[in-house]
Amino acid sequence: MSKLSLVVAALVLVAALAIATARGAEGPKPGETLDQTTWQEAESLLPPEILRHYRDGEYRNPVADWPESKYNWPPDFQAATRANEGKLTVGPRGEILSKETGKQPPYVLGHPFPAIDPSDRTAGVKVVWNQFYRFWYFGNLRAESQVNWISPGGSSAAPTRTSGSPTTTASPRTSGCRTRRTSSRRP
Repeated sequence: MSKLSLVVAALVLVAALAIATARGAEGPKPGETLDQTTWQEAESLLPPEILRHYRDGEYRNPVADWPESKYNWPPDFQAATRANEGKLTVGPRGEILSKETGKQPPYVLGHPFPAIDPSDRTAGVKVVWNQFYRFWYFGNLRAESQVNWISPGGSSAAPTRTSGSPTTTASPRTSGCRTRRTSSRRP
């Protein structure tokens, strides 16, 4: 199995476990390993198409704890996030409103919604706003991403190309995947 497949599997596992932990779902605990012998523990956490790889012995991942204290937020971002606690809400069109005035605040710094109740009907909107404000805090940037579609056997079904994206092709000689960089700059 390629390193990329393992990394993707680990990221999916971490995301699913983080979401499940927020919901209070049971599942593998830190220090355990999710593999062919323990895949049933993640049945309520992972989609069937990912779970199948664990069941069939193709994926094996140790479960790690990732405490909130490991995030390294700048001091002003942390202070602003704490100050936003309980002061903002989501309006009828999904906009951020001040609970005090019912109007949009002149500015927002930090995560606008530091504590999100998973049973709140606007929880998803709040998560998205938090993500946007995290991106905006660190400024505008041009980040390139490369995606290689690789099957567990190590080959891609067909070349993939989207406008401005890398072209991915399978190589029968290496049973792997290679990528050719194409320009994503627009005139």
